[in-house]
Amino acid sequence: MAATPPEDGWPYSIFRHWGESVLQEHGALELPDAQPSSLSNAIHPLFAAHKWTVSDNDEYKSPPPSGEFATPLNGDDWRLLRPSLRLASQFLAEPSLLPYWHALLFGPRVPVPRKDIQNTGRGYTGAFASFTRNYNLYTNSYALSRAELLSTHNGLRLLADMTAMKFGPSEDSDVWATTSRTFIKPTSPGFRGTPSTITINITVLRALRSHHLTPSARLRVQYFLGIALVHELGHAAHNAHTAMNGPPNQDGTYNHEQWVHEAFFESDALAEAGHAWEQNVLNGTQTPFYMNAECKFGLQFEKWPALLDYPASIPKRRKRKRWTTVYALPMRFVQKALTDGHWADVSRFGASVVRAPKGVGWRLWLKRRQAVADEDEGVSWDNSSRQRDADSEGVVWPVADVEDVEDIEDVEDVEDVEDVLEPLDPMEID
Repeated sequence: MAATPPEDGWPYSIFRHWGESVLQEHGALELPDAQPSSLSNAIHPLFAAHKWTVSDNDEYKSPPPSGEFATPLNGDDWRLLRPSLRLASQFLAEPSLLPYWHALLFGPRVPVPRKDIQNTGRGYTGAFASFTRNYNLYTNSYALSRAELLSTHNGLRLLADMTAMKFGPSEDSDVWATTSRTFIKPTSPGFRGTPSTITINITVLRALRSHHLTPSARLRVQYFLGIALVHELGHAAHNAHTAMNGPPNQDGTYNHEQWVHEAFFESDALAEAGHAWEQNVLNGTQTPFYMNAECKFGLQFEKWPALLDYPASIPKRRKRKRWTTVYALPMRFVQKALTDGHWADVSRFGASVVRAPKGVGWRLWLKRRQAVADEDEGVSWDNSSRQRDADSEGVVWPVADVEDVEDIEDVEDVEDVEDVLEPLDPMEID
């Protein structure tokens, strides 16, 4: 039975115009010969079975419910998770992928002038900083030395002592995962910050438990969960690295004004460690189409920051961009990433192997007024993110109708995306 996306989901109009058949034709949905994951590598101590708990209820509570509501991970769930955990572990073991983690855990923080900050974020104090990878002039690469590799591996193992994992309900159904500080003393030497708890939305585990997933959809869920885990580790690494401003209260907690915001990665527009890892390593942020936990409609990726991914709560230092291309992630790539052969290629050819390939994509623009398709703007179906010409359809996809501004780049800190996003029905394009 064909999957039907929700009518109120952005970019619903894209799916309706091209349809499931186009995604299938371009290899983004079902593989006729889909094979289960064959990964056999060891699982990193960060993801060990004893570190996981499950709160299998639908009600989100803040503060989180006491431990009596959480149960240890059972054997059946552990077996379902292993492909994702092995995938996440590969991202933390492969030497060519470790320069980002070395920079995040051990790299110096370079001050960012206040004049370069356009939005300071909410509730944060202190100076702004950035961190960067070390460029080796002798090898003309970011490759780490033997000593740096050893310190990075050791740092990630120590981070395991400061990081708990759980599945639980989310405050927002659109949030796949969160990382929160646990305000107790650090339990690993060398870190000045606090431990963390990574919470994955319980809907992801329920998707893996489902007997209705197609073999291809199961691969997509496994792949996406692995990516989400490593994304969240970026936040946990920041929490471990960075001390709070001032001593804790008597009960071990901190006041919100004592929180320290994450550093910018190199020249990034936003200070967001998880997304920075995805962009740097994977070639863009990767999520299910239509926020569907079972990944029925495929996976998408786009260059980060995304078109409207400029929340007021995160420090930023550049204006929002005006256009983006959303690509459908090819299923052949997803399946291969869950095989030992893929990671043998990474070891042989380097970090470029894990970067998402650009297949079929949709060009999306922010516009002041409703646009009309012409010869100059449109949807790009080729493999170039720089190509701005229209395809044979000649369709342009405006995704916002912003009133009373001269230029969309002048719009700052849009907090409610629904107030700005208004996808255009393809039938309305003349």
